[in-house]
Amino acid sequence: MGNQLHERQIRFVVVIAPEISNFDDFKNYPFYDIHDNLKKLISEKIEVIDPLESLIALKVRPYDLWVLPNDCHKNSKANEAIADYVAKYLVKSKAG
Repeated sequence: MGNQLHERQIRFVVVIAPEISNFDDFKNYPFYDIHDNLKKLISEKIEVIDPLESLIALKVRPYDLWVLPNDCHKNSKANEAIADYVAKYLVKSKAG
C-alpha cells in the first residue's frame, strides 16, 4: 500500500491513538512499547504521528480525559489536543 500511495504522491500517515484507560498516571503509561513498535513503520513512504505527548502536556490524569466517569472514550479536551498536534505536524511536514 505504501508503494502505491507513494507512486501517486499521496501521503501515508499513521496516527497512533494513545490509550487513556487501565492506568492512573501518564508517568506509568503501560503502552510505550506498542508506540515504539508502530514507530518502526516510519520510512520514506510511511509517516507515523504519535500525539501521546500532547495528552501528557495537559498535566491531568488519564481519567480526566474520559468523556464520562464510566466511559473511557476520549473527551473533547483530549480530542482537541490530539487534533492540534496532528494538524501542526501535517502543516509543518508539508512545508518542510
